[in-house]
Amino acid sequence: MRLPQIITSLLDTDLYKFNMDQVIFHKHTDLVGEYLFKCRNKGIVFTKEMLEEINEQIDALCTLSFQKEELDYLRSIRFLKEDYIQFLRLYHPIRDYVTTSLDDKGELHISIKGPLFSAITRLSAQKGVERIMDIFPHLEEKNARLIVIGTGEMEEQFLYKSLPFKNVYFVKRYDEELAHLLYAASDFFLMPSYFEPCGTSQLISMRYGTLPIVSDVGGLNDTVRDVSLGEGANGFTFYNTDYFGCVNAYYRACDLYWAKKMQPLIDVGMHGDYSWAKSAKEYLALYRSIDWK
Repeated sequence: MRLPQIITSLLDTDLYKFNMDQVIFHKHTDLVGEYLFKCRNKGIVFTKEMLEEINEQIDALCTLSFQKEELDYLRSIRFLKEDYIQFLRLYHPIRDYVTTSLDDKGELHISIKGPLFSAITRLSAQKGVERIMDIFPHLEEKNARLIVIGTGEMEEQFLYKSLPFKNVYFVKRYDEELAHLLYAASDFFLMPSYFEPCGTSQLISMRYGTLPIVSDVGGLNDTVRDVSLGEGANGFTFYNTDYFGCVNAYYRACDLYWAKKMQPLIDVGMHGDYSWAKSAKEYLALYRSIDWK
């Protein structure tokens, strides 16, 4: 006896909640993009044969897309903006994100994973926008997604380059509220500037528990300590002169995500002191070290 199809629409309860959490950027900073579903029917013991059939249903699920009437319904929800609706029009779950397993008690677990990268930036050459675009072809390999908020002289080029890649979502405006939600929801924040005298976005991302990926310039190099340095690390840095540096840092970040070793870096970043109170003491110590005689 075959099981009835569990999900026939992307608006079905559990998957709809997953979509809304994932794309509207939930505020829970302790989550890292992993969603677990357990069977609610008490007393049911799943078998390997049932697991195989469920996997077939997941295969079918990943071919679903939002229908016109479903998108029209979402448009009727006041707080959903049109660019989000347009994103959902192209959205479908990616099969590689989903894993299923049976525990020793015969309970079914379904896990949906994938790191979320973000950038909130002025789209200009100085900000290293082409370095962000270099990551586009590598996203699907690591089951990753990238969301970018910003405007600037390179916005049309950025939009055109992003169109072939379903894992890239571009918001062509600056939206303060959405920006903070994205800071909180992301796993990694991209800031590959060619020069950056100070920089505050990397500090904001760390406060939200999001690991920055930055070039080793100016204030970025002063505040972000690469994971390879061990104790006190709070993100990823790459040499500004390294043509493949940003892409390599992306791969290192994905490896850390899938190894589930992000938490120590997150803790360092969230509890770091980047205030002027600390800087003032360092300046004072420097001045006092000078021999004025």
